[in-house]
Amino acid sequence: MSLKLNGQTGIEFTSTTHELKVKSSNHTWSLKGVDAPIGDSQTGAAPDTTNSDSGQLAIYNGATKLWGITEGGLVQNPNVPSFFAWNDNNQDNVSGSAGTKFIFKNTLFNNGGHYDTTTYTFTAPINGLYKFTSSGLYRQSSQNASGEMTFYKNGTNVVNRGLAYSYFGTTSADYHDQQTIECLLNLSAGDYVYTAIYVCPTNTNFYINNGLGWFSGYLIG
Repeated sequence: MSLKLNGQTGIEFTSTTHELKVKSSNHTWSLKGVDAPIGDSQTGAAPDTTNSDSGQLAIYNGATKLWGITEGGLVQNPNVPSFFAWNDNNQDNVSGSAGTKFIFKNTLFNNGGHYDTTTYTFTAPINGLYKFTSSGLYRQSSQNASGEMTFYKNGTNVVNRGLAYSYFGTTSADYHDQQTIECLLNLSAGDYVYTAIYVCPTNTNFYINNGLGWFSGYLIG
């Protein structure tokens, strides 16, 4: 049995495949009831063997699953924009210039590819609320020097003054601070975000070393 609402846009239900199709002028989405674990092979994840016969309500675009929820309420959204970037080489002597970018050219993951490893920026693919975190180590050559990390949105400073522990050595040259900053940003599609220096006098050197700095972010909703 099938029920169709004809026209430029419409809904089609087919009982034999337990599928509801919703059409626009250019696209068709399918709502299906499927017997599959939440970590099924369509996302590349290993199945949840403790509940391998889980039923799901799932939304598809053609053969690609966009979203699913199990009968127990576990939600799968494989296309959430997210990334974790870091650097495998030192970035030394970042000093005396507000707005100097920090270089994070490697990624542990980059879901959707929205973080650019050549410009070190994340570009929002859709409007929404995003969470960002970044961390770096800076070395002071004077006890009275300071340095601050910040996030820049579309080239403008939006937040600064990270909180972290400090190490005070026996001489002023041994002063080190690990700064970590985080923020929530409402972004429109096409807005871009990167991590940069905010305040760094010429007698202070920020540096990012392997494992001592990172930049991460993800879409909340």
